[in-house]
Parts: sequence; C-alpha cells; structure tokens
Amino acid sequence: MNIKNIIFQFLVLSTLSSAAAKAEPWVDTSNIFLRSDIQLLADKGHFNIPLTTYPIMWADVSRGLKKIDETNLDDESKNAYWHIKQHLRRATNSRSSLRFNVASSEKRFTSFGDEYRDGNVASGSFTFMGERVSAKLSASVVEDPLDDDYARLDGSYIAGYLGNWVFSAGMYDRWWGGSWDSNLAMTNNARPVPTLAISRKTSDPFVMPFFNQIQFPWTATTFMGQLEEERHVPNAWLWGFRGTVKLTPKIEFGITRLAQWNGDGRPGGFDTFLDVFMGNDNCAEEEFGCEEDRLANEPGNQLAGWDVRYSNPFDLPFSVYLQKMAEDGNADGGGLNPIAKSVDLYGVETRFTLADMNWLAYLEYSDTLLDCSVEEDGSDDFKSSNCFYEHFIYQTGMRYKKRTIGHLYDNDSESIVLGFVSQMDNLESWEFKVRLLKLNYDNKDKEPDNPDIGHPLTSRAEDSLMFSGKYQLRKGKFKYTVGSDISSSSFEDDIDDTDEVLLYFDVEFTL
Repeated sequence: MNIKNIIFQFLVLSTLSSAAAKAEPWVDTSNIFLRSDIQLLADKGHFNIPLTTYPIMWADVSRGLKKIDETNLDDESKNAYWHIKQHLRRATNSRSSLRFNVASSEKRFTSFGDEYRDGNVASGSFTFMGERVSAKLSASVVEDPLDDDYARLDGSYIAGYLGNWVFSAGMYDRWWGGSWDSNLAMTNNARPVPTLAISRKTSDPFVMPFFNQIQFPWTATTFMGQLEEERHVPNAWLWGFRGTVKLTPKIEFGITRLAQWNGDGRPGGFDTFLDVFMGNDNCAEEEFGCEEDRLANEPGNQLAGWDVRYSNPFDLPFSVYLQKMAEDGNADGGGLNPIAKSVDLYGVETRFTLADMNWLAYLEYSDTLLDCSVEEDGSDDFKSSNCFYEHFIYQTGMRYKKRTIGHLYDNDSESIVLGFVSQMDNLESWEFKVRLLKLNYDNKDKEPDNPDIGHPLTSRAEDSLMFSGKYQLRKGKFKYTVGSDISSSSFEDDIDDTDEVLLYFDVEFTL
C-alpha cells in the first residue's frame, strides 16, 4: 500500500465532489497570534479544552465561544474573543487565495506561526466544505528548494466527519506540546508528511462514574504516514499517537508516541506493527532475539514522552510547561522508558501590557544531548551522544526532506529562547524573538561528509545568537507580513565566524 497515492486520489475526488462549505475542520500551526488569543481565553477560564495538540478543532473552539458572555470579559479577553470570532468567520466560508513570498534565503528554523521554509514561493489554495466533508487543495512552486521539490501540495487535505471523529488524509503540519518556539515531539520545522489520520472532533469530557461533577475533557489523534524515497531506508512509514487531557481547568497533560517502521527491505506486516505498538523494538532484550539477528528483529525506531502545562490566571498571570522525550535505544533492559533517561524542555510564560499593547512573553530552555550508552563492567564512564532522533537501521533519523520532524535544533543542542507576541485591536500583529543556541555542542556527527545522515544543521559545534522580528497586517482581503532574522555564529575547529541577515516579505490575497 502506498499512502502517498491514496492521499492524492482522495484529494482529486474531493475537488470533484465537495459542495458548499460549512467550516474548516481545524486551526493549523500557521498563526501564532490566533493561538495566543485562544490560549488566553483558556488560561482565564473561559475555555476548558485541551490546547497542546495542533491542529485543534474549530468545533471545540466554536463551542467554547458560544458559552462566553462578552459583557463579562475584561478588555484583553474581549479583544482576543473578537479576533477569534473573525478567524472563525473566515473558516466558515469557501474561499480561494493566492500567496507570494520573497526572501533573501530559506528559513533555517521554522517555528510555530512561521508560514514559509524555502524562500521565493508562489502558491494558491482552494477550500471546499460540505456537511460531512471538508477539503483543501493547496499548490505551490518554489524557486530554489532545499530538497529539490519545486512543485508541492503541502497544506492539502480531505477530512470527513463520523460522529465525534474526524478522518483525514493529506499533508498538513502538526505541533505536539505546550511550548511556543519548539518542542521535542512534532513541529512544523519539516515539511508535512503525507498521512492518514483519525482525530477526536470535540473534547467531550470523560465523566467519573458516580461523580458527575468530575469531568476530564480529552483529545486523541493518531496517524500513519509515509516518508520520502531518498533516505537510508526508502519509503519508511511514520506512526504517531497523541493524547491529551485537562486534569483540571489549569492543568493539561499529554502523552506522545512516534515510530518509524516498515520501508523498503524492512518487515512491515501487522505483527511488526504490533511489536512497534507494544514497544518490543529495543535490541537490549536478549529474549527478543537481537543477539542472533539484530537487523532482522528490530521492527522500528521509537520516541515516547509526556508533557504537562500549568496555568495561573490570577494576580500575576503565568504558565509553566515541561516536556520529556526518550529514545527506544535508551531504555535499560529493552522497551520504552520515557521517565528515566530523557531530553527535557522547560518553559514559562506570562502576559503584560506595554505601550497600550497586550503581550505574551515566554522563556524556553532545552538540552537535547542524551546519554544512550549501556553500562559496561559495572561502570557508567562510557557515554554516547549523537543518538536522539537517530537509529542504527533508520539512519536518516526522525527527519523528513532534510529537516528535523521534531526539535528545531535537533540533537546534542542547547537552546534558550525569549519571545514576545502581540496582536493589536486593528489586526496589526508583532512577534519578536531572541535565540541563544549551542548547536551540536558535543562537536561530533555520525557522518560529517554525508548531508543525509546525522545532524542536519551543522557537523561542527556552533554557538549562535539570533534576533528575529515579524510584523503582520490584515487589510481587507490582503494579509501582509514582513520580517527578518539576524544571526551571528562562531564554530569550533578554526572555522570562520559567520553573520547572516534574512529579510522576507509575504503577501496573501483572498479571492
């Protein structure tokens, strides 16, 4: 079965059969200002829905909006409420759009809200919606792509509704975690993988038996995708699962599973997937048969983890979040253990008013150097890096089209990021970010001379300081975005320092 061919057939059928629109299925990862507004209302207690798994369903957001009495909102919440309503109105109309991007170079890091990766792009999209089916056909042409794909269908999908479930096929971005700049599971850093997916439409709560007042809103999504042919194991499959629950209106908890399996020359039957699902894919297990035939019995490459977000809306508003992810090859005795050895991401955010503008501010820290060694002769002196997102069989790693599926800065990197987000009353929006990065700081790479294996950003240790800014204006049917990334990097091994300036301009016109 070729997942890419199935998705293409669905997209063609959707453009021929879809009728008048009702609503788009979800809020995607392209608008950090909209995300900030939705999160604000949730943190202030106006929504009680999980918000750390993107895309999130418009059905959930719309249902929450209907319960809000606007007259009881403070000014900040009222602005957010009307911004969300405006976006919801756009999502309920069939529309077509044209978009043009001009940039001095590709974006090195693509974070939540960044709408392009490769510079100089022309694209068009056509959205169709019916009572039970929604579809989007998005086509783009890139002048100088990193992966040599000049024509793309990224952003295209077809989604059908059955009860409280959404069945979809397409290529759309995901963001799994409560962080803003990056996360350890799934981000929109890489191009979207073609997938077949099932997701919950609304987070109708689980109710405790005999305790009707105790309710836990929850969401779940799972997908199966196919990676590209130009990798160490061609056409490998990617399985993902994400579940989230609101334990209280202030606490959201999520779990994540990701696994590469199947592909050309690899076992791909149901029994193999069952081993992947059960976590029976770590060759530390002697009973699994790895000692006899390690390559034959290893069904996949897995990541597993959990994250939590706590918000305090009173007096000084703040939120804190934590995410932990572990590699399958990092578990003593086999299987997956996302609690013991893991890489971590921490963040804190707050909101304040300055110059008559409401701001979201966040500070994030992560360190992705992971010790994947196995204790030898009673000693733990031997340590091994270069293993997070890596695998001895699936050697291209958790990457797609030369970019990391997960953390923007890949493995063996340390990051500190300070960010600010604001949206004004007249739909002017601002975003500023300062990144202090230590990329590949162990100064080692699996194959320094092979760009398809190992660290995709740098084969040598790199210290980088980057300033980013973005201004966005919506005016009538036009949306204008202008921005810049200014960075300065120094390297080990007597490599010359570099300074780079990226400038970009983006315009979108809704027909």
